Amino acid sequence: MTMERSPVPDAANGEVLRDVTFVDATALVALADRDDASHAAAVAAYQDRHANTDHYQRRNNVFYAVLEADLGNDILLTVGADDQDSDPQGSSWGGIPLLDRNGDFNSMPRAFNNGARWSRWRQYSRTGFATLEHRFGDDWLAKLQLNHQVNGYDAALGAAAGGTPDPATGEGVSLWLGQYIGKTTSNAADLYLSGRFQWFGREHELVVGASAARKHWINDGYTPQPGYAGAVADYRQWHGDIPEPDWNGSTATTRSPAKAAPTWSAVSTWPIR
Repeated sequence: MTMERSPVPDAANGEVLRDVTFVDATALVALADRDDASHAAAVAAYQDRHANTDHYQRRNNVFYAVLEADLGNDILLTVGADDQDSDPQGSSWGGIPLLDRNGDFNSMPRAFNNGARWSRWRQYSRTGFATLEHRFGDDWLAKLQLNHQVNGYDAALGAAAGGTPDPATGEGVSLWLGQYIGKTTSNAADLYLSGRFQWFGREHELVVGASAARKHWINDGYTPQPGYAGAVADYRQWHGDIPEPDWNGSTATTRSPAKAAPTWSAVSTWPIR
């Protein structure tokens, strides 16, 4: 296990990071029997990132685990899962007005963040997978792979992004506001058989496979409660200190019908020597 807290010069994802806390742990375990038939591994990591951008930070959590078991008779089973979370605070949205009301360049400090302090785009991923392999002698392998994944988000966004600011009073800028909650669920299966055989005096390799996949996406959109102030009083003094709205019931729901990729199969043969 390691833990570190230090400045980190990193511009990944547009972030210049500082005061980053890393915690990660890795374990590799042999579930020992006389034949070392089973093995397990697990990885966990935590990051707390603070950027040079005003009032922005992001926390990441990652966990991964896998188990491999020899079931005997040349059968190998592998199962695993991973879990990932990203939780930012102070997420920007839209952009900074390029020009002010007079048509001049709107110069803002380098660390300026147009996002509200509560503005966030939380994302998560949950995955489970399994693989079953069976060897027939030295030359043939049958393999089944199954995968289930959910990718989701919970975004409550607020940013001073609309309009053009008055350089004298800071008026003229409006808020972009919205909440979006959704997820994509995916399932996939792959099955194939591969092996070598003799044909017309030469050795060939044969691969036969089939695959199927299904995906479904849903998104709900929400708006602020009636009467919520949508104007920035003074853009020059903007520091994201506004209350989060009470989001109204879903006003825009998007659903993609479940899509299943056609099952396919392929047979290929070619001489290898």
